[in-house]
Amino acid sequence: MILSMYITLMPVVLAGIANMKVLKSSWLKTWQTPIDNGRVWRDGRPFFGANKTWRGAVGMVICSVAAMVLWGGICRIFPYLEQRNQFYIFNRNTVVFNSFVGALLGVAYILFELPNSFIKRRMNISPGKAAY
Repeated sequence: MILSMYITLMPVVLAGIANMKVLKSSWLKTWQTPIDNGRVWRDGRPFFGANKTWRGAVGMVICSVAAMVLWGGICRIFPYLEQRNQFYIFNRNTVVFNSFVGALLGVAYILFELPNSFIKRRMNISPGKAAY
């Protein structure tokens, strides 16, 4: 069961790694605007902070689509992986399906990361720092 979860969600891990590479490169620099556009909450602190940018969001969606398509191809080569990938139990392993699921995973990652940043700003934790 746990192995199946790793096999199914490996594209999210790969996309996260790839997106870090995107953010360290000069790619998509024009999207470097903060998602909260500098707005602040009623406590005077930013909603999400300077590190949550449209560049990271767009990069994550693009990387998620690419990772899902790539992983789908790898799963096609290795039937063991394809049989244990939960996305392919009721759906065919196609580029169109993988692109759609990749985009959904990228958007979900972004949406579920935003509350984390919002809470960290309320706790006075600087953008890009862990809550230790």
